[in-house]
Amino acid sequence: MPYNSKPKFFYLKEKSKLFALIFLSLASLGLFQVEQRYIVSQEALFPNLDFRQTGKHWVGSRGNVYVSTRSPITLVLRNDGQRQTLMTQTLRKPHKFENIHVAVDLKFDAIEAGPAWWQKAGVLLLSYDQNGKRMTYWPSDVGFLSGTHDWRRYSAVIPTNETMKKMQLFVLHGGSSGELHLRNLQVKAAREAGWFHFTERALLIAWFGAAVWILLPLILQHRRNLLAYLSLATFLGMLSVSVLPQHLLSTTSKPALETIVTLATPSEKPADTQGEKKSGEKKPTSSAKVTEPEAESPEKPETKPAKRATIKVKSDHAQYAAHFLSHIFLALVVGLTFRSVSWWRLTLYLLLAATTNELLQIFVITRSAGLLDGLANAAGIGAGLVLLYGMFAVRQRITAA
Repeated sequence: MPYNSKPKFFYLKEKSKLFALIFLSLASLGLFQVEQRYIVSQEALFPNLDFRQTGKHWVGSRGNVYVSTRSPITLVLRNDGQRQTLMTQTLRKPHKFENIHVAVDLKFDAIEAGPAWWQKAGVLLLSYDQNGKRMTYWPSDVGFLSGTHDWRRYSAVIPTNETMKKMQLFVLHGGSSGELHLRNLQVKAAREAGWFHFTERALLIAWFGAAVWILLPLILQHRRNLLAYLSLATFLGMLSVSVLPQHLLSTTSKPALETIVTLATPSEKPADTQGEKKSGEKKPTSSAKVTEPEAESPEKPETKPAKRATIKVKSDHAQYAAHFLSHIFLALVVGLTFRSVSWWRLTLYLLLAATTNELLQIFVITRSAGLLDGLANAAGIGAGLVLLYGMFAVRQRITAA
């Protein structure tokens, strides 16, 4: 059978398989949004959460912090060009509990963010391992924003781990200006209900069954087609990366991304007219001393502006580029394998595959399904199909001529 014939997947069973994937996607999203999945096991893990005793039991900034005694009692953190303003408490041996549930009412008033991740305002619950190092990719944000936002209830459930030495609750204002208002802070220990564990495992088994149901017939039907195996390997590889814990993914991907950035950025050397340095020059220094994370010192200005353009790649955007490029490749190999399939069906199933790659991350503690990542996936699919059908159109014109 020629490789470009329409596979049975797009005929007799395509609707049932499509509906099964949509159902599993919606069920997975809905499961992790149900508040009843947690059962409170212990109340008030930190003392003085209502600030009725003002700053007792809390450690942190002396100035720019005050408590409004009007009902409800409100903690206000200001920051006018200071390094940071914070209040913090520490929870020892958090692994005694399964999860820590934090809920709080927050109001943000003109918070100006800085370049570092912590230079915003809100509530964080940071986790530290047995060596005292922060667990970088572990969930921590409860409500951490910049700008202006009216009162709203923010909540997060942070899982614990046997390797944790401690957790620190931070009320932090790291922005350069504005006010953070806080009230009704609650921190409880919570465990997942038995029905949730059962449902989560059942969904994972259903996802695996659906994968076999969809992919096995394609493998058997195109077992002599190398492109089909390449398509399968590409999709399974992307799926494996999606469910890989973040710290393992970063360990393997960071060196590669740094290499790409180095190769893409031409080195710039300032012009040296006489080979002499000016004795009066002083290196600029940072105005704030920051211990974690360290503040980056400003770059030394060049003596002459560079005439040629340079390519600058930001690490925050590297992940979106990876999502975009990988899904371009997926669209190309799948489109070449199933070239006789109608464009709208091919687009539909490729978008569903891209959505699945992103959605399955919610089953991994250190990963999360992100809207921007999903949009990057979809954009890659669209760009890949445009490139593919553009190649087909050019080839057809050349053949006709």
